[in-house]
Amino acid sequence: MYSYLHGEISEISGEYLVIDVGGVGYQVICDLFTLSSVKIGDKVKIHTHLNVKEDSMTIYGFKEKSAKDMFETLISVNGVGPKVAIKALSAMKPEDIAVAILSDNPKAFKGVSGLGTKIASRIVLELKSKIGKMSGEDLSGAFTAASVSVDTPLSNVKDAIDALMGLGYSYPEASGLVKAVSKEGMSVEDIIGAALKAGR
Repeated sequence: MYSYLHGEISEISGEYLVIDVGGVGYQVICDLFTLSSVKIGDKVKIHTHLNVKEDSMTIYGFKEKSAKDMFETLISVNGVGPKVAIKALSAMKPEDIAVAILSDNPKAFKGVSGLGTKIASRIVLELKSKIGKMSGEDLSGAFTAASVSVDTPLSNVKDAIDALMGLGYSYPEASGLVKAVSKEGMSVEDIIGAALKAGR
């Protein structure tokens, strides 16, 4: 029903903002990345998804359209509701979720509240083909968006991220380091070594 809302922010809370559009205030539940990037008085364009239930209508919103697209993709998975999807997008950027799915890494979701191992594995299993189509031909688009070399084997990316997480890095930290240092033809050991140097 609503593709986006364009107006002025009149209120911000811990989980939603209110957008004044022509004198009407719309309460929009947002991911933390969106909430932290705006302030009261800002004129914004927020990409929205309207979730309709028998007894309520809730608007979810995102500053980036890629986040909205990922949100709608996540809630297509049985067992993943809007509340869990918004938590996932508060903990991980859309491109990080894409890389986690394409590299068969359900462990990446362990920091998302309310999203257990079984559902994380289902997300990876069910969305791999969808993410590939969303991101471009085969796997290249998502890795281009995530700034990871498409010539770096997916297993190497996954193993390097897993190793860094084993050393105490969170998934966003580990994924960010791997994205920053990954180059064509790098082995797992090369990626880990370069990531540890970059993370000092």
